[in-house]
Amino acid sequence: MKDHDKRLTSVLSILRDWDPIGVGPDSADDEYRRYAIKIVRKLDQGCDAYHLTEWLGNVRTNGMGLEPNPNADQAIALRLVVLRK
Repeated sequence: MKDHDKRLTSVLSILRDWDPIGVGPDSADDEYRRYAIKIVRKLDQGCDAYHLTEWLGNVRTNGMGLEPNPNADQAIALRLVVLRK
């Protein structure tokens, strides 16, 4: 498996835990794949936890129409930044 594919799999695993719309682990990969691809790209560009938290919050509120949950978004962002190159 290529490094990019491994990182994408890792990001998807973390997004299963984030799961703001509650699709559950069986559907999370399909639902969140497009976000995972963007996150891998952001990580490749050196994105930090602060900016990932902001981005996840924007996805949650503007993209999904949900209420803000900055604590949950920050917890996930902190897990994601360890995957940076």
